[in-house]
Amino acid sequence: MVFITFRLFSRCGLPLSYFVQLAVAWTGIAIVFDYLFIVLLFHSAAYYQPDVLVYYAVTFLVPVCTGWYLQEHRPA
Repeated sequence: MVFITFRLFSRCGLPLSYFVQLAVAWTGIAIVFDYLFIVLLFHSAAYYQPDVLVYYAVTFLVPVCTGWYLQEHRPA
């Protein structure tokens, strides 16, 4: 996931705000689809364990950290 994100956006020159919006969108999609297709479909109310919350945090942090890194290391 990190490699794909870095590879896709390394040459774009996008602002950090774009990466934050991307992170919110990816995390929102993950939460909504997990809820719809795991919790509701399989009646798995105990789905939200700490490992799933870590997954959501990683889903948010990967684009944000990638954007921050690209901002800091952009050639002049």
